[in-house]
Amino acid sequence: MWETILRTVNPDQRQEIEGSREFYLQLLGENAIAIRQLEQQIRTLETSIKARGNNLDEAILDDPDLDKYDILEESD
Repeated sequence: MWETILRTVNPDQRQEIEGSREFYLQLLGENAIAIRQLEQQIRTLETSIKARGNNLDEAILDDPDLDKYDILEESD
């Protein structure tokens, strides 16, 4: 990955960046960790949203006054 970064950098900046290799690698690692944490949070939120949606569907279908809802009837 480091070689890819160096290939994409302006040649004038390459020497400066090579001198800061450890800093950039640490930064890349921290970003990778943060991205994985965000991905996990997104999966958790998606699961929570799906569960709430399923609970809402079940609550509507279990409602004794279901016939009051127009959602299951076709409109003319």
